[in-house]
Amino acid sequence: MRVAIIGAGFSGCYLASKLTHDGMEVTLFEKSRGVGGRMATRYVDEHRINIGCHELSPIGWEFKQFCETMKRKKLLTSPSHENYSATAINGLLKSLASTSEVKTETRIETVRCINGEYDLIDSEGGHYPDFEALFITIPAPQLLDLTFDFETDIRKGIEKVTFDSVATMVLYGAKVKEISTHKLATLPNLRKLYQPSDEVLVIHMDRSFSNVHASLGKEKLATPMAQAIQTVLPSFELKDFRYFTHLWRYGFTEQALGSMYRFSPTQQIGIVADWMIGHRVEDAFRSVEAFVNASDYQTLLQVAQTEQIRKVCVNL
Repeated sequence: MRVAIIGAGFSGCYLASKLTHDGMEVTLFEKSRGVGGRMATRYVDEHRINIGCHELSPIGWEFKQFCETMKRKKLLTSPSHENYSATAINGLLKSLASTSEVKTETRIETVRCINGEYDLIDSEGGHYPDFEALFITIPAPQLLDLTFDFETDIRKGIEKVTFDSVATMVLYGAKVKEISTHKLATLPNLRKLYQPSDEVLVIHMDRSFSNVHASLGKEKLATPMAQAIQTVLPSFELKDFRYFTHLWRYGFTEQALGSMYRFSPTQQIGIVADWMIGHRVEDAFRSVEAFVNASDYQTLLQVAQTEQIRKVCVNL
């Protein structure tokens, strides 16, 4: 069975690893330059910078065991007994997606169902036909932007999902050593500081700041973020640093769907994502696990097996 997955964040890559393990032929479609989503790693000069999620802190036993497995494979390290991290955390997703075909810088805009098979069309007019099942793992607003006739109850539920943004600034280079992180930690609208080395500092702002400035886009975030930093570090000047900004427009789920996953056996289309039930990577893990352990997945496997038998018979 040929399966298309739109979105190559944790949900998409983890689902892909499950499907290929069960013999399905999977293609991941990702609009960005690489897999990762909010577990993205940016490579700048000699630096590998996790610009979104940089560590995993399991709550449930199942996700803890998953992280331990990834640790044994040397895809994660465990500086403490509670957290797991990696110098380049997108390496975990690259491994999960390694058994699938991955098409990056491919923004799917239109989905058509023709004779029971899916035809995907990207923003450049490229066609990707003949998929027998489709899964969507991108944020809810991006899902709703797809040109596709979703079942009414699915669309109504997704329309209620809301997100908070996260504005991020990355400072890098030798000058970073001169910043007082102790003072910067007192920044009123700070969500999190992450300093993987003496020459890299990642600053994530909270929802109140990020939501207000989200309309600026990532290119214009530098000015208000610098002004905010100057309230605790008056001598801070952007011109003294090498830097870039990023806007996680759908950084955290504010209102979740409240369902572990959605799947239509008649359409052979499914949705798995963290925003189904929360905003953590672990929620994405739970969404995928809920699907692959449900009767809906067994139905999908049966369809895949039937299709495989049909193809074998045709080729005899």
